Amino acid sequence: MIDLVIGAIRHLAERRLIPADLASRPLEGATALDELGIDSLGKLELLSEIEERADVVLSEGLIHGMRTLDDLSRAVAHAKER
Repeated sequence: MIDLVIGAIRHLAERRLIPADLASRPLEGATALDELGIDSLGKLELLSEIEERADVVLSEGLIHGMRTLDDLSRAVAHAKER
């Protein structure tokens, strides 16, 4: 799932919906979400992109409780199990 999350971030960065440097910046599971510089609208865009790619439904408030990309990845995996 981490590849899906990072892929979604890179896609949105390439489209300039979130900071463009995220398209090429090194990202890994331990990367803190706060370090990404994504604003509230960008976070909603990210959740929407992940939902589409993973074919899941995620709560809008989900990302606010997440600290790292691994946390987000685990939440997506959990949603897929349902």
